[in-house]
Amino acid sequence: MLIWINSTTGCEYANRACLDFLGEPIKQIQGMQWSEYLHPEDAEAYVEAYQRALDTRGVFEAQFRFKRADGEYRWLKSLGVPRMTAEGDFLGFVGCSVDISDVKRAEEELKNADRRKDEFLAVLSHELRNPINAVVGWAQILRTGGLTPDKVLHGLDVIERNARAEAQLVESLLDLSRISTGKLDLEMKPVDLRAVAIAAVENARPAARAKGIELDLQASPEPATIAGDAGRLEQVLTNVLSNAVKFTAEDGLVRVQLERAQSCVVIRVVDNGAGIAPEFLPFVFERFRQADSRRERYHGGLGLGLAVVRELVLAHGGTVTADSAGTGRGSTFIITLPIRAVAGAEAARAGQAIEDLSTAINGLRILVVDDDQDARDLLAITLEGHGAAVRTAPSAAEGMRHLEQERFDVLVADIGMPEEDGYSFVTRVRNRERTESLTRLPAIAVTAYTAASDREHAFRAGFDAHLPKPVDPDALVRAVSRITPTAPT
Repeated sequence: MLIWINSTTGCEYANRACLDFLGEPIKQIQGMQWSEYLHPEDAEAYVEAYQRALDTRGVFEAQFRFKRADGEYRWLKSLGVPRMTAEGDFLGFVGCSVDISDVKRAEEELKNADRRKDEFLAVLSHELRNPINAVVGWAQILRTGGLTPDKVLHGLDVIERNARAEAQLVESLLDLSRISTGKLDLEMKPVDLRAVAIAAVENARPAARAKGIELDLQASPEPATIAGDAGRLEQVLTNVLSNAVKFTAEDGLVRVQLERAQSCVVIRVVDNGAGIAPEFLPFVFERFRQADSRRERYHGGLGLGLAVVRELVLAHGGTVTADSAGTGRGSTFIITLPIRAVAGAEAARAGQAIEDLSTAINGLRILVVDDDQDARDLLAITLEGHGAAVRTAPSAAEGMRHLEQERFDVLVADIGMPEEDGYSFVTRVRNRERTESLTRLPAIAVTAYTAASDREHAFRAGFDAHLPKPVDPDALVRAVSRITPTAPT
């Protein structure tokens, strides 16, 4: 704490802490006016506050930046009380000053965080409303009829594209929530990063093709196998690639380079697009931060994709960095993942191509239980399209009646149903199997409850797989095929 005594002509006394702060001996500051140490932007307000205290013979109180001995300006909060003689004559002030620079810095960070939060919420509202507007609008247009077949197909494409965009926005928000609460669920298995890179490039190819962007993958033919979550690693690379395509102009270039480097696999995503301004480069991976947060910004999105990328890479024990020579000069994202020992047979399986889904579930008898008719119809159509025989039920009670009357190979059930939810339903199915010595029926939970705790609850209740809504048709077929011991053809 800096303690000082002032008279009407200047400083009379300063304690050791005050002298050390100023870097001056006591004789140097005696009679000195403090104003020569003030930050120029704070001088006027300081002088006004001090003069007002002099005029009223009242308490002097102010916050200002004061130059320290090393030349750095620090925020001080000063309080001075009047010194009076026994006769009531004013002598000056005795006071103290406290360094509040850390408090000021924290206040500024909170203010900036609040501003970024407000900007993010405004962008979130915009990004959520746009896809909904397109879906509802085209649904109403299609309902009126009278459109040409080409227009109908275009409308369906718009609805599907915007529904997927909406689902991706929600999934990004859920991912950050899982990460923030420490509930990120990773299924660590042997993963061939070359196969992951190929899949991610194919995910990004439609958007790149639409802009005439050349999308190139450079990778050695041998597998680059690590221990990781294949789905999450594909999400990492897809997010980075989508970001590169978004910020690369038409007829540009995005290149993915994959190579082994000692005990790591390094993936570089290089583009010749918009680049990153030097002042924003340190904040590229921060959540709720965007280089352009204006209402009239050219590029859409929430700015969460790269924040999710960083957290997922860190969860795999890796690192991710961004580099750019500046605005308009392209950017490079470098993902480094450690290679960990994996069993040879498992590594070989990780490098195999995805199975042919056309006959994977042909001939299976599947029971679908969901109280939502649209969801029920969608699941049935998807499964029947791959050769399965499907029976549907709108409730757990009716689903149980079907199980008592018929034999099924797989059960697909929703979780959030009225009267009896999916957890209770599958538990009853398992109890019946034990009581009547029945063969165990493989079961898949298809649900909008996607938190890690929901997944764990599903497995504890008796489900064998857990798929989030909206359900990817291929993922559903793969899940059915995976949990079925033998799939008839």
